[in-house]
Amino acid sequence: GVEVFTGPWSQQVASGKWAERVSGYKLVAELMQQGEAAAIAEFLQLASRAMGEKHPTALEAAVGAVVHLAETADLPAGPGSLVKDLVEKVLPSRAGKGGLRVLEVLVERHEAAAVVPAMLEAMNPK
Repeated sequence: GVEVFTGPWSQQVASGKWAERVSGYKLVAELMQQGEAAAIAEFLQLASRAMGEKHPTALEAAVGAVVHLAETADLPAGPGSLVKDLVEKVLPSRAGKGGLRVLEVLVERHEAAAVVPAMLEAMNPK
């Protein structure tokens, strides 16, 4: 089924206009920082898509939101999980320092044992 998102930010991040997506990511990052459970739950569903953002400015905002998500939420780890998915998206992306920050937070907050194998796998695709 198609996820139906309710927050105004979720419509923004789905927008075809990159500037609107930037606002959406910034807004959800703020909400997550405030511990807004609904925003965290919704963004968990969108995080890996956000990391695939094509526009550099929007990617930067998306990465910022993903960092907040990784700092505030317990992300599912293990094979086929969000942690693995984020790692795989961060490594080849042009997320730069923000991408490294995502990896740092994942390693700090989540089992390094879950993150490191995902990193190695992403770097050495079979």
